[in-house]
This record gives sequence, structure tokens and C-alpha cells, in this order.
Amino acid sequence: MASFLESILNAIGQASQNLTISLSAGSSVVTFPVLPAELMVAVNTNHGTVNINNYGDYLMKGKTGLKSLTLSGFFPAQDYPFAYASMSPYTCISMLEAMRTGGEVCQLTVSDTPLSMPCLISSFKFGEKDGSGDVYYELGLMEYRYVEADTASAKTDKTTGLAKRPESFWQKMKKNITYYPGDSIGNVVGRAIGKSVTLNNEQFSKFQVYRSIIRNGGLKTGDIIRLTTMNLKRNEANVPVSKDQ
Repeated sequence: MASFLESILNAIGQASQNLTISLSAGSSVVTFPVLPAELMVAVNTNHGTVNINNYGDYLMKGKTGLKSLTLSGFFPAQDYPFAYASMSPYTCISMLEAMRTGGEVCQLTVSDTPLSMPCLISSFKFGEKDGSGDVYYELGLMEYRYVEADTASAKTDKTTGLAKRPESFWQKMKKNITYYPGDSIGNVVGRAIGKSVTLNNEQFSKFQVYRSIIRNGGLKTGDIIRLTTMNLKRNEANVPVSKDQ
């Protein structure tokens, strides 16, 4: 009887050697020694519903969501004929925990299938339950999608030959800007972002208020500002409002 069961387990082990599931991050690789009972990938498409008066609901086609899946099984503490040779159970657990808390994106690879995707660990549960020393686990994985830059309109770096990142508004504002006597706020902002800026009366009045507050000590957490047609107050104290540009 024992030899019969052993032959069945060996046959299962040989059949499963064609398929491997591994998770890697950086130089760390965990190959799951026992294949899970099932491998199901879930993904949603983010369609939207629009209601049009007198016509009813219409479905608007959306973009694909992120793939997700859960791997469950166990890391054996002893030799089984159906299991891959592996590290000790808690060594594998420690490596997976380091991947979960680390800053690197993981890579899931399933041999002999088209499933290979960058991912992050979204949930992790593990523990013992039958006294064998085997450590059971449930591992939730979520696809990681890299943000693709618009390289069509990007400028090329002459040194590297690579596309430059588009300069953001805040990066432009970090430039050193010279303030000249008699300059208006609009001229200063215009030189900072490289564009002509025109302020209407309401916008210019707000700039005057902001500048007056900064010139008179700025603001602290909890300060109360009151602006009326007659004066500007900070915590009941008058703040002189400059009328010059």
C-alpha cells in the first residue's frame, strides 16, 4: 500500500516539475515549493454608466484595471516527493516579508504560461496549523503599472541622447529671479515661469494682501485673518497694506 501511494506522489511530482511559480525583487527570489491548488487572475474593466434623459442608461467603454491574484499553499518543513527543493519555511517567509515592506517592485513569473507581471504584495498571511512544522501562507498580489511619460513632445538631452522630463511649473519657479525697482507682481511671476502674466484688479489686490502679510511677519498656525474694505487684520491687529507695486 505504501509503495502504491509513493508511486502516485512521485508521478504527481514529475508532472508538476514542468511548472514553476516564483516571485522576485532585486536579488531575492522565492520559488514556491508546492504549487497552489488553483491559479486564478482577476481583472476589472472600468466601464462607466451615463444616464441620458428620455433615453435611459448607456454604458461608456472604460480602460482596463489592475490584475490581482492570491497564491495559497505551504512551505514544507520536511521532504515531500511532490515538492520542489526549497529553503526552510521561515526563510521563505522572511524573504516574502522583506519584499512586502521593501521599496522594490516585485516580479511574478509562472513558467509555461503568459503570466509574468510586475506587482506588489497587497496582503500576506502565514502560520502553522497541523503540528508538522509546515508553514501555510496566503499571498495577495496586485499588478504594478509603470507610468509612461509622453516622449513624443519631450526635448532630448544633448549629452545622454535621452528624452528630458518636461519641466513642471514648480521646477520653473525654483529659478533665481531678479526683482527690479518698480517691478509689478505680474512681471516677477512672468519672468519666473517664462510667460507673460496679466493680473486683473481683483487678482492684483489679493497679491497686495499676501505681500503685506509676508512683509509684516508672515503667518503662524492658528492665525485669523480678516479683510474688510477698510483694513486688514491679523488676530485683531491691523496689518498695513502697501499700495505700491
